[in-house]
Amino acid sequence: MSLRIKLGGAWPNWRRAATTFQMEGGLEEWEAVTERYFDATQEVVHVITGQLRDSGKVSVTEDGKRFVGEVEYSAPYAAEEFGRGGSHDALQRGWEMVRGEFPNAASKALKSAVERAFG
Repeated sequence: MSLRIKLGGAWPNWRRAATTFQMEGGLEEWEAVTERYFDATQEVVHVITGQLRDSGKVSVTEDGKRFVGEVEYSAPYAAEEFGRGGSHDALQRGWEMVRGEFPNAASKALKSAVERAFG
């Protein structure tokens, strides 16, 4: 499993903040843990107008070899807000809330993949 954090095109475009994960294994487990991560970010994102929270989205895609889960906030100021750190960084705070679930999801996904491959 690899973890790749990208602060939404912070260079050169400050309009997007996202976290992307990649893993080989079972799609169902990966979708579930990525959804829980998104929900955790939604719980802690700062809300004044609701634009930042409402710009959040989650997706899981498959490219034949791996699954990629992405949590993204596309409000014009998302990268700047999260880049302030601390209580402003909903991506980091959400990650801290669920990071312990990712190894378990990876284990379940691997077990699922092996069972599918070898019956």
